[in-house]
Amino acid sequence: MKAPTALIFATLLAASGSPAGAREADTAGAAIDRVKAKILPALVRIEVLMEDGKGGRMVKSRGFGSGAIITPQGHVLTNHHVAGRGTRFRCTLATREEIPAKLVGTDVLSDLCVIQLDLAARRDPEAPVPVAEFGDSSTLKVGDQVFALGSPAALSQSVTLGIVANTAMIAPKLMGGGFMLDGERVGELVRWIGHDAVIFGGNSGGPLVDSEGLIIGINEVGIGSLGGAIPGDLAQAVARELIESGSVTRGWIGLEIQPLLRAMKDRSGALVASVFPGSPADRAGVRPGDFIHSFGGEAIPDSRSPEDLPVFNALVLNSKPGTSVELAGERDGEPMRWAVDVIARSPTRGFEREYVRWGITARELTPMSAIEMKRPDDRGVQVHTLRAGGPAAQAKPPLRPNDIITAIGGEEIGSLADLEAFNASLPEEMDEPRATLVEFERGLAREKLVTLVKVGSEPRPQDPLTADRGWLGASFQVVGSDLAAALGLETKNGVRITRLATGGPAAEAGLREGDVITKLDGRVLPVKRPEDLRIFTESLAARQPGTEVTLEVARGSGTLTVVAGLLARPQDEDDAAEWEDPHFEFTARDLTQATRDAARLPADLQAVRVVKVVPNGWASLAGLRGGDLILSIDGHGIADATELERVLKTLKKERSERTVFFVQRGARHAFYEVEPSWPQR
Repeated sequence: MKAPTALIFATLLAASGSPAGAREADTAGAAIDRVKAKILPALVRIEVLMEDGKGGRMVKSRGFGSGAIITPQGHVLTNHHVAGRGTRFRCTLATREEIPAKLVGTDVLSDLCVIQLDLAARRDPEAPVPVAEFGDSSTLKVGDQVFALGSPAALSQSVTLGIVANTAMIAPKLMGGGFMLDGERVGELVRWIGHDAVIFGGNSGGPLVDSEGLIIGINEVGIGSLGGAIPGDLAQAVARELIESGSVTRGWIGLEIQPLLRAMKDRSGALVASVFPGSPADRAGVRPGDFIHSFGGEAIPDSRSPEDLPVFNALVLNSKPGTSVELAGERDGEPMRWAVDVIARSPTRGFEREYVRWGITARELTPMSAIEMKRPDDRGVQVHTLRAGGPAAQAKPPLRPNDIITAIGGEEIGSLADLEAFNASLPEEMDEPRATLVEFERGLAREKLVTLVKVGSEPRPQDPLTADRGWLGASFQVVGSDLAAALGLETKNGVRITRLATGGPAAEAGLREGDVITKLDGRVLPVKRPEDLRIFTESLAARQPGTEVTLEVARGSGTLTVVAGLLARPQDEDDAAEWEDPHFEFTARDLTQATRDAARLPADLQAVRVVKVVPNGWASLAGLRGGDLILSIDGHGIADATELERVLKTLKKERSERTVFFVQRGARHAFYEVEPSWPQR
């Protein structure tokens, strides 16, 4: 276990009474003072609401990370795995102010991301913005002192001290030389700065700084006892491009290299392992087994270990698309030269989107994903996940993950834009789903299949038909011989009234809570155990509404006979009208008399009761909980499920960024802001 930073400094201060010990302590103290002055004011704790495709929906989750402000305009640099999939950001500044931010751009391959603070939301919008500065990570040496800053475990700001342990650290072979992140192998480009400053989950995206308080890395991973930081020079270049254009443009020539084999002692450069069919390298004549000695006139170091590969990859990725580069090398002992065109590198995998009417999440095909799937081009839409019971999953045959949709209704589907154009052609409100012919391809064999998908709003389940049943308007408990004796009753058994429904037949007939019913229509009630209660309640339910029943009742030390006219059983919880909203992700029902009585709600209260909230859905994230009563939405009173449906559909049409729910929870009231991001239809 590594010692806390404060203990390290205490040890330094107590190192010796000698002048040398004092100078060492002064140096450490001066370094931490510089770090605190330069970096802590610019440190940001980031709370992120992320979305990932799962089960045919974009499922939300919360995450936390760290970052640093790098421009006066409030740009914050962090990791892609912290914020790249975010839809909502709330950032805590060094002043403890919480303000929102927006996504500027993200780069999966380097695991870097830039968000921008909403500076106008600060307490003092005109206050100057503290900005962290970059140092030169290329000058780092093993043993150099470094400081890791961030918000471990989403706590407030922290600083830990360590030294550089490795300036070109990569993931071990057991991890494949890197880790996969949204389809990209981060180890292709990044060699981490390994250090032993303490970091934990939540430190991701936070800066690694030198003793001058300058950023020389962005913390990304922890492996064993070491932390790994993306070199600051790379991070600064990526951040600059993300701020300027929102994305990073990289070169691609269509080949991959591997380390030289151990038997290749007399070889040099890099060994070509893969050449993708149809790529620029393939067209130029490069073949697997060739050796590359230089790229654009720059010599390639002998690649004898995985740590060497990112050097060559960086040369390729930093090449400008639209140019031509000369590769020099050898094949079978003969010198070779290849003129290779550089084209823009596409993401290996597109981000998924949700299509509610289909019950799927889907991705755009990219040139790289088309190569991986051995497809001739990148036309089509890839099914990512399906919702169980949704339209696509219920088709015959059903769609599956990784199927490629190629046509809908006889019209070619070349991209997500084509799918969205078809969705836009559907009416906003549909009484019945529309059976739609879908053509798709499956597997590497590209088996061509067709199916019918009933696209559109899913039909509401019909309310079950229930016959009218007699209702007395009371709740009961069984009274056995022991309880009867304790209550001083002459009877040995019966049912005791525990609650009277407001305005129900029992209350109207003069029955009271605490009365014990011993006979129904002259017959002794055969109830002795709690489970016998259903005998009495089912006897009442079997009678038609309007029927009068004669009850013999024990009250105190006496008995009385009461005649009550049964009413039709009112709507119960299961039969109540409800609205399940797929966008705000909760279900609410009309208030029933039983609910009002159980919660002692006023008879004139107008509201709907929340019965289900999707975990990490928009309503859940805003704070809505099962059992809450929704009184109004954006000031519109919500009297029943029909009104709830109307208001929420209006919000959907308006695509409101924020809406306010006024809610009653027990004896308390609260306002909740719901902030949905509206998916594709």
